[in-house]
Amino acid sequence: MLYAPFVDDDLTFPKALSKAKSDLAAAVAERDDWNAKIVQLKQSIRILGELCHEDPDDVEKWVSVGEASAPTGLTSGTRYAFQYAKLKNMKPLTIPDVKELMSKRGFDFGSQANPIASLTTIVRRLKLADEIEEFTRGDGKRAYAWKGESPLLPEGATPELPDRLKSRFDK
Repeated sequence: MLYAPFVDDDLTFPKALSKAKSDLAAAVAERDDWNAKIVQLKQSIRILGELCHEDPDDVEKWVSVGEASAPTGLTSGTRYAFQYAKLKNMKPLTIPDVKELMSKRGFDFGSQANPIASLTTIVRRLKLADEIEEFTRGDGKRAYAWKGESPLLPEGATPELPDRLKSRFDK
């Protein structure tokens, strides 16, 4: 798929390549500026948290928001999928829904001979540990949802992102 600005009939391939290189350089510079701002904000939050006698664990939760990469373990990836679904107010997930969501969020099932069977076992364990609850959908299929609050955001934080940031986090 070509980058949208290159669809113009008047743009030759060499010009398109030059424009793509220029746009990439600008985007990388913008990203670097944002990364520097994020580092400064994290430092400020840590310092101000200490001065305000905030709980260090709460401060670290705020500082680590947005850093969670795709979990590497199947159990943690499954938990993450349920927590993400709760955060996004999604309906309860069937086991195939969990697999699809994990795949969309970057989980690699390449090492799994039978991902659905593995997920079924993990979901059963999460249900026994009272981390998720089971529902029966109108079509008779079992679906599951995270119990309690989603720990993906610090307590009291809103899951709503500003419109300009939503596209960066929703894949």
